[in-house]
Amino acid sequence: ADDLDLHIKTPNGREINFSTRTDGRGGELDVDMNANGKHDRVHPVENITWSDENKMSSGSYHINVNNYTKRQNDNVGFEVEVEHKGVVHRKKFGVSLPINSKR
Repeated sequence: ADDLDLHIKTPNGREINFSTRTDGRGGELDVDMNANGKHDRVHPVENITWSDENKMSSGSYHINVNNYTKRQNDNVGFEVEVEHKGVVHRKKFGVSLPINSKR
């Protein structure tokens, strides 16, 4: 499956992603799925979570998904889900991303 990488840029300019897995304020990427084929999953899931909401910086958080390695010819698409204070927001993208492009 494609290696889609989840990125979050925090209000203080720090970015959490596969190469910088924490932000020093409790934000953490749990796993880099499908990297180097080692977790070859058809429905990979990556999560960035904060252990303590009080440590989160106030402001806008920017979420990107980067197709680091395209391995499939199918338009598999992807979904981003954000939960905050018990409210879940979902955004679906119905087609796969070209390699090294972000949404």
